[in-house]
Amino acid sequence: MDSNDGPIGGGRLVSLSTAEAEMGFALLMPASDLASRSNLVEVWSEPSEQEVGLVFESEGKRLIIDLYPAYLEDPKANYQAEIDLNLADQRLTEILGQPAIVTEPYTDVPKTNPAWLQFDLNGVDVNLFSYGFSTEDLIEVAQTLEPVPSPT
Repeated sequence: MDSNDGPIGGGRLVSLSTAEAEMGFALLMPASDLASRSNLVEVWSEPSEQEVGLVFESEGKRLIIDLYPAYLEDPKANYQAEIDLNLADQRLTEILGQPAIVTEPYTDVPKTNPAWLQFDLNGVDVNLFSYGFSTEDLIEVAQTLEPVPSPT
């Protein structure tokens, strides 16, 4: 399709079925009013990094879900260490029973960061971010994530 980085470095614009075929893990899809298959507007893939970026548009705003294989041995300890650095307004929470880190928008040193939520789920590192939606919106969307059903 297109060759541009999009929301992930080195990625290219593909169909959802192409991204599913290229990844070594089950993709996750939200089912909320703010983000669902019905308002998925772009899918970006970087097979060499096993990374997928899903771009949703709702209310004139974009929400991105970045998925790649989980790599943290102890996510909660890693998130707490990041919070302890005090580089942005961050806190721990839980998403689908997993520890997660929430970063409030525009609270890093240059005041340019998006609202951001990160957690591991079923071996997948899940990152939701948006410049238009709040962290509460991201949490609401994350609570609806489920594996993309395999094509039959």
